[in-house]
Amino acid sequence: MVPRWLPYFLRLTPALPSRGAGLAIRVAVVSGLLSLALSGCVLDDEAAVRRQLAQWVALGDTMYFKSQKECTAGLFHTKAGAVKSGIGKVRSIKNALRVIDKGRAVAFRVEGMTPGEVHKQLDLANRTVGIGMLTSGLGGRNCLTSALQDEFALALRGKDVIVLYDPNNHAFALFERASKRVFYARGDVG
Repeated sequence: MVPRWLPYFLRLTPALPSRGAGLAIRVAVVSGLLSLALSGCVLDDEAAVRRQLAQWVALGDTMYFKSQKECTAGLFHTKAGAVKSGIGKVRSIKNALRVIDKGRAVAFRVEGMTPGEVHKQLDLANRTVGIGMLTSGLGGRNCLTSALQDEFALALRGKDVIVLYDPNNHAFALFERASKRVFYARGDVG
């Protein structure tokens, strides 16, 4: 797919001088346009994902990160096994929906429920939120390696795993408290 601005750029570049200050201008223009064109090739930037997760958990090193146009996925170490105060903590689906309705990110710590069971109950209570969470989690999972997809699937069945979800940008995370790591997944849900 050829960007719509490319023909205009091609007409502009011969008009720029090829020596001295004109060359510097040409390089700056080409670099800027190339950067602009390439920025559309990934869904998320690792630094932005880390900033978001750092509001929710004590974030450590990046173990894995991949973002492309339709998905983003990452796996990060954490420095603690607790959720920070930068996210609404809930112990019931009803309370989670109240927090989500306000547009705030939520950490599901529903006793005795796996992340998969939390999603199922959320989906029954509010289909729109449930589908948004499912689409993002599964879409983001596509950016994981096959080995990490297996670990992600295990985390969905883990009893001591906290689901973190941001309805604003459809970010979905699984915080494995015992192993002090967090999966991040986000699909392009439109």
